Amino acid sequence: LRTSGSIWPASSASRVSWHGRLWSGARDAVPRGTDWVRPRMNVLVTGATGRIGSHVLRLLLADGHTVRALIEPGDDRRRRIEGPSVTLVQGSLGDETAMREAVDGVDAVIHLAAALTTHGHADDAFFDGNVVGTYRLLAAIRDYGLPMRRFVYISSDAVYWEGGKTAPHYLPIDEEHPRHPGTAYGVSKYAAEEISYTFSRMHGLPV
Repeated sequence: LRTSGSIWPASSASRVSWHGRLWSGARDAVPRGTDWVRPRMNVLVTGATGRIGSHVLRLLLADGHTVRALIEPGDDRRRRIEGPSVTLVQGSLGDETAMREAVDGVDAVIHLAAALTTHGHADDAFFDGNVVGTYRLLAAIRDYGLPMRRFVYISSDAVYWEGGKTAPHYLPIDEEHPRHPGTAYGVSKYAAEEISYTFSRMHGLPV
């Protein structure tokens, strides 16, 4: 799922989009003529204390799900997400022990943790956090978290085009536009998308 931070998750269409990815296939598995009830799940949210992550967490709780939240040690924003249906796991995407604890037994993962342009990161941080970090999370799911109902990777509109010396294929840019990122941040998010799809093909992880 690709998003621009300025419009998501306030957009109702975007909420339907990520909700749809969580429930994809669940209704079809119910025999015809049987009432379908949306399953309650235990969902891991990475980047749960961030601006978008905290909104996603509240939406999940409002739907009756339980949440496991991966947070950085010493994150003083944890107070905004603490609650009886939230389990906090302290650690980074590079912490193998924390990764195992985070993914073990969850039904779905919504991966928001990322190095962002708004935080003034150097280019190396985008690849360490967004590419290597996503790989480590997916490797932990492969080793400790399968089977899983859904993995939702929150990407960015930066995968399409961000100015520079190359013109876009057309305007306005939409989700059908070829992915031609023009920044280190954009290509790091693009690479993480491809890693997610590769794990889906290799290990049957629903992405």
